[in-house]
This record gives sequence, structure tokens and C-alpha cells, in this order.
Amino acid sequence: MEKPQQHQEITKDHDRSSRMARLIAHHCNNLLTVILLSCQELRDSQINQDQSELITTIENTGFHLAKVIKQIQETEDALPLSLKE
Repeated sequence: MEKPQQHQEITKDHDRSSRMARLIAHHCNNLLTVILLSCQELRDSQINQDQSELITTIENTGFHLAKVIKQIQETEDALPLSLKE
């Protein structure tokens, strides 16, 4: 494979991967919003200590996922234009 054609293939592969990562991040964000809002509603209701600990675990995992999603989005934004084209 010639270099220009090889570069085009790499760029296409990167573009497909980028689109897939953004799509996954978008859907994870949607689900995460529902989960974290539900945790807040549960916290506002009568719950015992075990339930509270479970909700805390879910929230902490959700906040971690939110950071990962943000990193995916920031990585895409930080790519050089030559890799985005």
C-alpha cells in the first residue's frame, strides 16, 4: 500500500473509531443522567444504612464514568486537525 493511501486508511479508521467513541459516550451520558437522578430521589426517601451505602457506591461509580466520558470528549477535541480530517 502506498503511503498516501495508507494515510487515508488510517484516517478513515480513526474517524470511525472517533464517531463510535462519541456515540458510546453520548448514550452513556444519557443513562448516567437517569441513574444519578434516581440516586438523588432515593436519597431523599426513607432508606436504611445499607441502602445508603449502595447508593453512594452507584453515585461514585457514576461520577467516575462521567470523568471518563469527559476525557473521551476532550481527547477528540485535542486531536490535531490532520487526524480529524
